[in-house]
Amino acid sequence: GLANLGFLHKLSKMPLGFQLRKLRTKAVLLRFVGWEVLLASLGVKFYDIPAELILDYLPEMKSLNLITQSLIIAQKAVEKQFIDVYLPGGKYRKKSGMFYGDFAIDAIKKFRASKIFLGILGVSIHDGVTHPAIEEVPVMQALLEISHKKYLIADTTKYGKAFLGKIAGLSEFDTLIVDEELPEIYYKYAEEHGIRII
Repeated sequence: GLANLGFLHKLSKMPLGFQLRKLRTKAVLLRFVGWEVLLASLGVKFYDIPAELILDYLPEMKSLNLITQSLIIAQKAVEKQFIDVYLPGGKYRKKSGMFYGDFAIDAIKKFRASKIFLGILGVSIHDGVTHPAIEEVPVMQALLEISHKKYLIADTTKYGKAFLGKIAGLSEFDTLIVDEELPEIYYKYAEEHGIRII
């Protein structure tokens, strides 16, 4: 049968060192991806290295459904024979390489996903998870809505930052994936809200 339903949505503007430390080996990758892959990316130009590495390190599977709003990621994913790619479409935003708008949101809501890995630019306890491109926020909210387990990927430089568009509260995520130690306040918050940090 069908193995997984995935969103590949970019791992945000993380420093290359973080990207490679987290993604250079299959063992590290599978520690937080496992057999069910659902990744989220903003598709920002020049930052597709992580998404491409993840696709390169995916083990052979019987089948994998992948939904992405990133044209670049879709082009890479179709090279894998076991991946079926779904590109909901919408209006294409050249700056981020991502499709957005009502058409995209309506299409996304027809799916269900076991996991989402969302790379993001702003994370804070008070303001939650935020993004500077307000027109892309509803798409990310739709992706989160249909996902069972939610993983937030952000290097430590993104913590304590807030942007105009709020995607979700930090407490909505099950796991935070970071590159280095966070300030103690985030560990306390995670413990109080049942959030895992890796």
